[in-house]
Amino acid sequence: MALTDPVAIMEKRQRVEQDFTDLDFTKRPEAAAQGTPSSKQAATGHEGAAGASEPANKGSGTSIARCAKNLTPSPPGAKYRLLLIDDDTEFSGIMQKMLSMAGYSVRTASNRAAIAAELQGSTGPHLIILDVNLGELSGFDILAHLRQHRTLSAVPVIMLTAQTARTDVTRGLLGGADGYVSKPCEFVTLNHAIRTVLDIR
Repeated sequence: MALTDPVAIMEKRQRVEQDFTDLDFTKRPEAAAQGTPSSKQAATGHEGAAGASEPANKGSGTSIARCAKNLTPSPPGAKYRLLLIDDDTEFSGIMQKMLSMAGYSVRTASNRAAIAAELQGSTGPHLIILDVNLGELSGFDILAHLRQHRTLSAVPVIMLTAQTARTDVTRGLLGGADGYVSKPCEFVTLNHAIRTVLDIR
C-alpha cells in the first residue's frame, strides 16, 4: 500500500537513509583498519574461516570457500542473484555472460556510485563477487563496510582478485569473506566457489 501520510513518508526516508549511511566507501571502518572482525561479524557468522591463518597456496585457480550461514535460498525456479564488483568492465562483461549462461542472474558495478546504487536496490544480491584493486577503492574496505552494515552484513562475499599473497588471503578471510579466488582463474573454479558458498547441491 502506498504511503500518503507526509510524516510516514519522512520516517521511511529517514530509515532508508540511515540504513545506507555506512556505504560511504571513502571512510575506512575501524575494524578494517585494525584488521580484526567486528562483533557484528561474529554475530552473523562471518567471523572468519577456521584455519584462515593457513590459506591455500598462492597460484592460479586457488580458491578458499565455505558455506554461508543462515542464507535464505532462492524460491523454487528463481535464479540466484550475483553482484560482480570489478573496475575492469571488459572482464566483468565476460564473466557476466558466463555466469548468466550458468544460470545466475548477474549485475555488475565498477565504481563507488554504481556499487552504492546496486546495494541500495530493493532486491539485493544473494552473493557478491568482489575485486580488491578497484582503482579509487579497496575491496577490503568495501568488505569491512558490508560486514558492519545493518542489512547487508549477512550477504556472502567471494573475493576474486590478483592479490593472492598469504597476507591478502588471510586479511580477506578474517575480514569476513566467504571465499577467496585468484585471478586469472578457470570459470569452473569460480563457479565451484559460488556453489560451495551458496550451498548449491
